[in-house]
Amino acid sequence: MEETKEDKRLSQLKSSRGIVHKMYLYTQTNRRPPFEVLQDVENQVEIDFNFMCNLYGAAVIAAVGLGTNSPVMVTASMLISPLMGPILGSIFGFTVRKWDLMLRGFINEIWAVIHTIFGGFLMGLILSPLAAKGLNWPTDEMSGRGTLRNFVAGLFFALASGVILGVDVSAANGNALVGVAISASLLPPLVNTGMCLAFAAISSGLYPIGDKTDVSGVENDPTRIFHLVADNENHAVEGWPIEYQVDIMLQLEIAGWSFALYMMNYVVIFLVTWIVFKLKRYGPENNLAERHNSWKSASLINLYTAGSLANLGVKA
Repeated sequence: MEETKEDKRLSQLKSSRGIVHKMYLYTQTNRRPPFEVLQDVENQVEIDFNFMCNLYGAAVIAAVGLGTNSPVMVTASMLISPLMGPILGSIFGFTVRKWDLMLRGFINEIWAVIHTIFGGFLMGLILSPLAAKGLNWPTDEMSGRGTLRNFVAGLFFALASGVILGVDVSAANGNALVGVAISASLLPPLVNTGMCLAFAAISSGLYPIGDKTDVSGVENDPTRIFHLVADNENHAVEGWPIEYQVDIMLQLEIAGWSFALYMMNYVVIFLVTWIVFKLKRYGPENNLAERHNSWKSASLINLYTAGSLANLGVKA
């Protein structure tokens, strides 16, 4: 019986003495043929009716979750989001030097980003007059994606997501996108960008404008001022007759950091996943060879099956 490539890799791994070489060979075990990965990636990279329905549906769910401070709804939108498909197409296209796939994934991702921000903007126009004052916008879910601290924390999530994406896509029994969609957090920052831009655009016609800790209207009482600043951000503490005020610059700052969070995720996931694919020895040279061998094996199986059926027909 002919030894398969997987058996050869395992035998090399067992006979290897150098720990570095052994670790390198270990990365190539349980590896899918490139043509299989390519087929899956090409199915996910295209923008069609189903893609747009999932995208806008996820944007609506994310917007409601952000606006109502519901982590459960935000997480649900990540699971529906199709944004990872075009990203994966551009990464794998770059890895195997399939430039048309890389360009298609890059362009489709740009369009998907535009549509996602637009969806968040529309939801911001709808929710701002209905929920901003009562739910004390920006909520924790909104402002949490608009700070430098969370941007730095997101870097580690993006590093882990790149590893998970590369391993799961290339593994024979991997689950490609579900877990990555949660950790990458690609959709909510874009929706948050659109919502904050919409809120900043129309808030002056809905609510008074001022700093979130503006105490100019409070009597000069240190106790009251401390209570306002310490316990109240952008909303009146119960029992205190302080107006709800909107800080437009704060909304624009959150929008900017949210978009930067998405861009950081994109760049880091691209680089880390590409490194994982290279460790798995995906590239233009073995892509064509393994595809040819797989097609050859499939043709032989089909011929053997057809011959067997013909023989059964003759005997019958």
